Order: sequence, then structure tokens, then C-alpha cells
Amino acid sequence: MMMTILSDFPVRLPKHRDLLTLPHNGQEHPLAKKIIMGAAVLSGNHFRVKDFYQKLQTLSSSHGDLELGSNMT
Repeated sequence: MMMTILSDFPVRLPKHRDLLTLPHNGQEHPLAKKIIMGAAVLSGNHFRVKDFYQKLQTLSSSHGDLELGSNMT
């Protein structure tokens, strides 16, 4: 579902001890050092999503090559 409404490139969040904390006491979550977290911009706006997919196609092809289909299945 997420891939169908992605409207920008996802990013990997840096490891930081304050990024993932326990809500009841604010201490670092026990799995914080093992988890790789990321962030993504999602949109319900069809035109934003379509524009992003078109950028992917442009970035994924070379001059003279056949146009590639969407790689975001």
C-alpha cells in the first residue's frame, strides 16, 4: 500500500539515541540499536504520486534505451 502513494524518495534516518524512546519513561528503546528506521513522504494526491513515478522512469533509463516501466510494484 505504501508504495502506491509514495510521492518522494524515502530516506534512512540516522541512528540517534533519542530517535526511538519508550513513551512511559523516555529511555532508549531496547531495539533502537538493531532497527534501521526510515521516513517517506506519502500523498493521497494522485498527481503528486504520478509525477514522482515519472521522475523514477526518467532516472532509470539511458538515452537510446527502451523506456522502462515503473519499478515500484
